[in-house]
Formats: sequence, structure tokens, C-alpha cells
Amino acid sequence: MPVRRIFVAIDISEDVRGRVAAYISRLRIDFPGVPVKWESPEKLHLTMRFFGNVDDAGLEEISSQVETAARFLPFTG
Repeated sequence: MPVRRIFVAIDISEDVRGRVAAYISRLRIDFPGVPVKWESPEKLHLTMRFFGNVDDAGLEEISSQVETAARFLPFTG
């Protein structure tokens, strides 16, 4: 049975992505010798839970729970 590496995440707005990207740029300048692999702004998100390797049955359960949670109102700020 195949397994997949699964996580649940919240997408962030383009405005927030831009602000985080600018902050990362400053960190790269301020700490040039630190061996960090930064993600591109398009891939930035807020991980809520990392499940790791999940089989099809586990993926169905996670999907069901996410669908239930998606019925709530979105975050506002």
C-alpha cells in the first residue's frame, strides 16, 4: 500500500508572503554564513500539523477531518 508524506497547512495571502520574503532577504544579508535553505515565497504557508507517512486509509480520515474543520469561518485579521 503506497504512503505519502502528509501535512495540513493554511495558505497565506500574497501580502503576507511579500512581507515574509522581504524579511528573509534581510536575514540573508544579516547572517550570510548561516547554512539555511529558504523556501521561495510561492511555497510559504503555515503548517498546522505534519502527519508524516500516511497510507490511503489514514489519508481518508485526515481528509474527512479537514473537510469538517473547513466548515468554520475563516481567520480574519
